[in-house]
Amino acid sequence: MHRFAYGLIAAASLTLLGLITLLLSDALAPGRLPPMLGFWAATMAGFSLVIGLALLEPQDATS
Repeated sequence: MHRFAYGLIAAASLTLLGLITLLLSDALAPGRLPPMLGFWAATMAGFSLVIGLALLEPQDATS
């Protein structure tokens, strides 16, 4: 389970890094990344990051 969570966190981090790189390079050549694509990619990366962190939280055995 931890490997899956770490994979989600790593994928989210790499997606956000790629988006930041594209958006910074977009200043030199506008139009490489459509705004809605950037928005949805960042939203999905955020969800992936939150789910990965939630999976790393310790589970209580008391129910």
